[in-house]
Amino acid sequence: MAKIIDLFTCPDKGLPMEPVAAVRAIAGVGLENDRYALGTGAYSGSRPQKIRHVSIMAIEGLDLGNRQSDTTLAPIDTRRNVFIRGLDPDALLALIGRRFDIGEVQFRGACDCKPCERPAMLAKKKSNFGTWPLALTGIRAEILSDGIIRLCDELVLVD
Repeated sequence: MAKIIDLFTCPDKGLPMEPVAAVRAIAGVGLENDRYALGTGAYSGSRPQKIRHVSIMAIEGLDLGNRQSDTTLAPIDTRRNVFIRGLDPDALLALIGRRFDIGEVQFRGACDCKPCERPAMLAKKKSNFGTWPLALTGIRAEILSDGIIRLCDELVLVD
């Protein structure tokens, strides 16, 4: 059973991520008060345009990446919005193109969340996060329905 263990938002590019216990998901937009919902993210307006409503990473992927690269990145350092425990990183990547629910909110996996060095640079940590295997660094998802997502909500595959 995959559950949310960490939730983060950030109001503007470069600012620290802020842990939250719950956040409102806005269909077609993003997470309330998050940089990509507000259009202030580092990659907002980039071409080609990508869906950046929410980023999701498996803690298992972070743990494996840290072990393989001898780094100590914490979930907050990755700048991903949602951390899930109980889902293999490859299974998370397989959600691209599929519908799933987290708590009361419906999502569709949109694309992989390519690794880069920006998160480690902003966290002021030595890392090679930008070279981690794609499966370890998570996905981006489109928000299909409004609602609240909370710590401990389950991720359930719909189709």
